[in-house]
Amino acid sequence: MHLVERPAKSEVALLFIHGLGESCLCWTEAFPQLQSDWHLLAIDLPGYGRTPRGDYDGGLNSYVYCLEALIEGYLTSKRLVVVGHSFGGDIGNFLSNRGLGVSGFVSVEGDLTPYDLFISQCAVSASSFSTWFEEFKEEIYQMGRESPAFRRYFVSLNLADPDLFLGSARSIVSSAGSLAAEFLKIRCPKIFLWGRKSLADETRDFVARHGIPTEAFDAGHWIMIDRIEEFYERLRIFTLEVIQRNHSLP
Repeated sequence: MHLVERPAKSEVALLFIHGLGESCLCWTEAFPQLQSDWHLLAIDLPGYGRTPRGDYDGGLNSYVYCLEALIEGYLTSKRLVVVGHSFGGDIGNFLSNRGLGVSGFVSVEGDLTPYDLFISQCAVSASSFSTWFEEFKEEIYQMGRESPAFRRYFVSLNLADPDLFLGSARSIVSSAGSLAAEFLKIRCPKIFLWGRKSLADETRDFVARHGIPTEAFDAGHWIMIDRIEEFYERLRIFTLEVIQRNHSLP
């Protein structure tokens, strides 16, 4: 599995998980923005970025097992904060509930209601996925004329395995009914970060109704690219709060 890493002797590690069609490129700014004594790890899921697809089908559960093995084999001695964007947030929901010692979880517009699943639903319902996927990439290319986030996403889409993209989209849609419940079950410190230009009104209402710890940014779906310094400062503060909480536990 391809990964970008800044190893450190620190007891604190941050694991960054990208979204549907994405790659670790979306986390590029994490390395210069966050404290140099934290262990940082951004991965390309199988079939995305520069990681071969192997035997994976793109399903949510298969990626949960994949990262569970990574954590158990490599990060068990760390105070682990999981940071997941979009589909990566969905994966993070389940990782945080699997008894892996996750100390904190940051969902960056992970899917909480069916109203978050526009791209996945379009991919699954397309009469010809291959045609839709090419048209989708062209649309992202055109949007990239005005947005650094979409330019970077276009690069990642061209590295993604189309079959795995479709498999992931199907998995997201089929899991839609359980994602919110899984997030609400998480007992470690958690926060939901979202962009005012992106998140559906129905999901905003859900977050408010359930009293979910949250913060909004003047950004689109890729908060960490649209608002680099603000996003990583908030992540830094959250991580320090997690560290302080763990130090205060008996």
